[in-house]
Amino acid sequence: QNEFQKLPTQPAHGFARTGTWGLYDYNSHETGTTLRLKLLDTHCPLHLSLEIEVGVKLSLRLITHNLSQKPIHFSQALHSYFPTQNISQTSIHGLANCEYLDAIDGWKKQHQTGPVTFCEETDRVYLGNVESLKIMHRNGQRVESQNTLIESSGSASCIVWNPWKEKSARLSQFSPEAYQSMLCVETANAASDSIKLIEGATHTLSLSLSNLLS
Repeated sequence: QNEFQKLPTQPAHGFARTGTWGLYDYNSHETGTTLRLKLLDTHCPLHLSLEIEVGVKLSLRLITHNLSQKPIHFSQALHSYFPTQNISQTSIHGLANCEYLDAIDGWKKQHQTGPVTFCEETDRVYLGNVESLKIMHRNGQRVESQNTLIESSGSASCIVWNPWKEKSARLSQFSPEAYQSMLCVETANAASDSIKLIEGATHTLSLSLSNLLS
């Protein structure tokens, strides 16, 4: 069991999302700028730091170090939100033949055939290691030029989410039509792919985003 599921006061998406992060180092180089942050106000025995590199690619590295004297079991995700002109014309490539847990259908395990497309509320945890995904946008039969390549490591699952019309209208941070212009693709270790980190060990979850030329 995930250790932090036992803490009823923790927010639904984890303590790291709402915690205070402090910048402790940065440097500029020929290919871009690197920022290094650490989580300041956690009382758990995990030390978390985040490296962000901005250049031709946007890269993130979430580094988790177990400072305790026992193994700790946890899940994690880098919540990446992507814009789109039309969610109905957007697809995710690289998840074909993967199994996924469907939160909309009682967490039943399903099988993905072909690219992921959107025509209703979508909330899925794809299981298994996927190192490369492509977000593709179409305008009718024409493929748009602004497509995205997602590369990851240290990840054993992927979360795909879009609230669709009814849920979007209920969410405080969404306008009723906002679902049409966004999707969430999260590099993660979740569900049966959550992490068991032994004492003194470190795990690095990495994500790299770049423009994919069509």
